[in-house]
Amino acid sequence: MWLALINISLFLYLQIHRWFWSIFSFNEADTLLYALINAGAALLFFFVVKIKDTSKSNLAFYAASLSAFIAFTWVSLYAVVGNEYQFIYLTVYVLWMAATFYLFRLKSLDVMLLSAWSLSAIFFIMFVLTRLFENAFNAGTFLFFSIALIAMTAFASKWLMQLLKEAHGEAS
Repeated sequence: MWLALINISLFLYLQIHRWFWSIFSFNEADTLLYALINAGAALLFFFVVKIKDTSKSNLAFYAASLSAFIAFTWVSLYAVVGNEYQFIYLTVYVLWMAATFYLFRLKSLDVMLLSAWSLSAIFFIMFVLTRLFENAFNAGTFLFFSIALIAMTAFASKWLMQLLKEAHGEAS
């Protein structure tokens, strides 16, 4: 609950006091700030979940993690659109994706967060494909986008089902 209040109050503060942040911040940097705050909260809750495993701390961890995934996916959109900070946004997004894959696939298996990871990766790839074909929008391009989206979704769901079977195999 407090994480939602922090996000809302930060949003309102940045909308009212734009002059303070306007030197180095635009909406893209605000999104990056939300992403970093939610990632920090997710990391904090990750360690709280490791110490004491309660459903309340699990719920807070997943809420913070999913909020961070949403914000980092928007950061990836800013990396694809292209501006002067494109490399920074792309680097931050790639580091986030690598860290979450390492933490929730290699260290501890969490299929729910890996499904958010897959969805974020699919969005990023679709952003890149749209940017590559932005001057060639016709029926063939939309067919290609549809086939690519269906293929990526099928691959992600098959991979996640394998991980779920692996998780249930370890639990038995």
